[in-house]
Amino acid sequence: MLALFAAGVLWLGLRVVGLKAVAARESQAERRDVGWGIRDRVGFGGLAAIVFFDIAVQDGFLVFVAFLMLEKQVAPSLAAFAVVATLAGGVCGKFACGHLAARIGVIRSLFLVETLTAVGIVTVFLAPTMTAFLLLPLLGVVLQGSSSITYGAVGNFVAEARQSRGFAMIYTTANGASVAAPILFGVLADLFSVGTAIGAMAVVTLVPLPLCALLRAGLQRE
Repeated sequence: MLALFAAGVLWLGLRVVGLKAVAARESQAERRDVGWGIRDRVGFGGLAAIVFFDIAVQDGFLVFVAFLMLEKQVAPSLAAFAVVATLAGGVCGKFACGHLAARIGVIRSLFLVETLTAVGIVTVFLAPTMTAFLLLPLLGVVLQGSSSITYGAVGNFVAEARQSRGFAMIYTTANGASVAAPILFGVLADLFSVGTAIGAMAVVTLVPLPLCALLRAGLQRE
């Protein structure tokens, strides 16, 4: 009887301790879900910065690619089609890069895609006219596809109940880049040349690479 009584007391004690631990975890989760629900401010901030520079290059290049083709003596009607060619590749890129991130991870896919984008921009700038034009769909794959990687990582840093707010902040950051980038690159083009603006885009494309350290730390904490 004494053994049964001791076992019962022990069982009740363990149950109480377990319930308190569960309550503590739930309370902590509730605190994290309050407000914007950002679980990792450093990681989310790094992701937002990556999105800003990424979208800045995307929209900046789409604005100036036609002018680049005109400088390469492409006919005006065909130069305008350069935007369409780049976007056509981007449609495929958004699909492909999403699968790439799922297979090799966010960090590796970002490193690969951003590096290929920088190389692609420089190649299009230096290549002969028709070669550059034919490369635009391939450049569009990596230029536009990186968005699928960055947007897909938002859920890692925001509580499930606040996903809409997290995406709202990221999309607002992206829209800010869409407005600011053409203006800033336009100033460079006016002061120097279209080629200088294109070269600056290639450099800005590489800025997210060191920022991936913040993103990596955030993903590891998850």
